[in-house]
Amino acid sequence: MPTAFSLCPESTHETPPAGTATRIVTGCKINLFLHVLERLGNGYHTLESLFLPLHTPHDVLTVQQLPEQALGGPGTPQGVQAGGVTGAGNPPVLTCTAQGIHPHHNTLTKAWHLYAQATGFAPALALHLEKMVPMGAGLGGGSANAAGLLLHLQHLAQAAGVAPLPHTALNAMAAKVGADVPFFLHNVPALATGIGEQLTPVANPVAGLWLLLVCPAVAVNTAWAYNALDTLGKKIYGKKRKCLTYSEVLDISSFADGVKPQNDFEQVVFQEFPKLYTIKQELEAAGAIYALMSGSGSSLFGLFRTEEQARKASQSAAVGEHITYLQAV
Repeated sequence: MPTAFSLCPESTHETPPAGTATRIVTGCKINLFLHVLERLGNGYHTLESLFLPLHTPHDVLTVQQLPEQALGGPGTPQGVQAGGVTGAGNPPVLTCTAQGIHPHHNTLTKAWHLYAQATGFAPALALHLEKMVPMGAGLGGGSANAAGLLLHLQHLAQAAGVAPLPHTALNAMAAKVGADVPFFLHNVPALATGIGEQLTPVANPVAGLWLLLVCPAVAVNTAWAYNALDTLGKKIYGKKRKCLTYSEVLDISSFADGVKPQNDFEQVVFQEFPKLYTIKQELEAAGAIYALMSGSGSSLFGLFRTEEQARKASQSAAVGEHITYLQAV
C-alpha cells in the first residue's frame, strides 16, 4: 500500500506566454462507501469514505494568462498587499457551458483568491469551463476543477520566480475551497476521514471490475442532503463507527459474508427521489456485485464482473433513459 501521496502531475510542462491558453482536463470521483458520523460546531460533518477517481466523465478548464496589470489597482485581491505581488490582475471571471454557475463566486475563483492571499501571486487569468461532469450528482466535479487550477497556479508561480506552496500548505488551503479538493490534488484511491480532507492512499480495491455510472437528470443539493441527515441525527450519529482499516476495505471489496458497502445519504435521498432507488434496484437485478449512490447523489453506479454484464445493465429500462458511462476500473 502506498504510504504517501504525490501530487497529480500537471497537465502541461511548459508555461505558455501571456495571452495563450492552457487546457486542463479534470475528472471526478465516486464513493465506494460513505458513512456520515457527526455534525461539528462549524456546520461541517465528519465522515468515513473511500474515494475512487474517475477520468470519465470529465470537464475541460481553459486557462488564459493575460498580460500583467498594474500592481495595487482595484483588481488586487483582498488581503494581498501590492508590494511584492506578481501579476496582480483583476480576479478571474468564469465563463461556463453550463447554466447555474456564478461567474464570480464558484470553486475556481475561490481557489484563485485563497492562493493569491497565501502566496502573493495573483496572475490575471481568464477561465472557461466546458462542463460535462453533471452538477448535483455527488461526483465532485467542482472540486476537481478547483484542484486542477491550484496545481496550475503552483506551476505558474514557480515559473514566475515565486515559491509555490509546500504540499501540506496546499492541502490545507485546498480544504478551505472544499472538503473534496485535497483528494483531487492527488487523484488516487484513498480512505477519507475528518471532513473528507484526511486522506490515506490505498490500492484500488475494485481493480479489474467494470463500472457502470448512471447520471440522471436530477440535481441533489448537498446542503439539503446533510440537513435531512441531521433530522435523523440520533439514528445515524449515535452509531459510533471506528475508522476502517485497509484490510477491512479489501474484505469489503471481496464481499466476504455478503457484506456490501453503504452510503448513509441513500436513506434520505431515495425518499425524496424514488426514481433513484429504482435505478439502484435495476443495477442489482442486472447482476451488479453491488450498486450504490455516489456522494449525496444523484449519480449511481454498479460494479460488474464483466463488460458484457455492465453493457446489458445499461440497456435496462430505468437505467437506459439516463446518461451512462461504462469503464474498466
